[in-house]
Amino acid sequence: MTTLPLRAGGKVWIGRTRHGDGVAERRTCNVSALDHAVDQSYEDDAGRKGSGGTQQGDRTAFGGDDDARLFGTLLAGKIGEKVRLDALDMAHSASRAFEQGLAAGGLVVVRFRHFANWFEQIGDFADYWNGRGSQLKSTVKRKAATLQRQDRLGFEQIDMAVDWQRGAEIYKAIYARSWKPAEPHPRFMDGLLEKMGPRGIAKLGVATIDGRPAAAQIWLVQQGRATIFKLAHDPAFDGQSPGTLLTHWMLRQLHDRNGVCDVDFGRGDDVYKRLWLNSSRDRQGILAANPRSLKGLATIAFDILPSKLAKWRRSASHSAISEDKKS
Repeated sequence: MTTLPLRAGGKVWIGRTRHGDGVAERRTCNVSALDHAVDQSYEDDAGRKGSGGTQQGDRTAFGGDDDARLFGTLLAGKIGEKVRLDALDMAHSASRAFEQGLAAGGLVVVRFRHFANWFEQIGDFADYWNGRGSQLKSTVKRKAATLQRQDRLGFEQIDMAVDWQRGAEIYKAIYARSWKPAEPHPRFMDGLLEKMGPRGIAKLGVATIDGRPAAAQIWLVQQGRATIFKLAHDPAFDGQSPGTLLTHWMLRQLHDRNGVCDVDFGRGDDVYKRLWLNSSRDRQGILAANPRSLKGLATIAFDILPSKLAKWRRSASHSAISEDKKS
């Protein structure tokens, strides 16, 4: 069994190196789960899952390329059987260097597509909104006008510094009435809102219709970036589209009041995300196995090699098509 030496929110020891004077130095790598809501996670030999670093802008928790490569090599020595890391931005050179380090440390490595992440940079909000499709703009305009004309619609961004518990209760009550399955970890949302709300990272918005909470959203905001993290609405208000109205209101609030210019909608390629955001990027995963263990060999035989073979076939097929077009 291997315990992966990673944890979110601080510095973790990844090994020791010796300098010319023979002094051993403790090497660490920063892994803050708050840099970006789309964080990198891992699963170790025992199937345990956790966070393994984040990426934001032009930096990663791996540090520079040399540190990332060293981290991968040292980590490889800790893996008895296999390790899986998710939500990686492989367009970043440090992520690729980390992958190279895993291989240099003796692991057999393969990448896989993990999920799509829809995003957009918003400069002027009016320009952004004018660029949305006519159907979305019409829905927001019609539904909001009807409810506001009858004084039935309200919005609130909860003051999480003093009222996070009220916000948590509102969110949980709406979630319980929604179509979504029960949270696998019931205390997680309370913990997140208690810790991140007062720090200004977790933002909770609520839409009310006739004075009743109809939709709620939790956004994670930091350094001009915002990710929609959790959302739910009461099906009793489906006809009024409270979730759509709240998304529009929250985007405007976060842009105008919180200085958010970089927005993403988290994991997934859901069709509705394309209505709000124009661009998509892939987040990838890495599966690495130790060929010196039986379970590692099994992972290589049944997971890694078939994936590599499928990629080779796709590449060969694309090459053949390109050659046909040239001829």
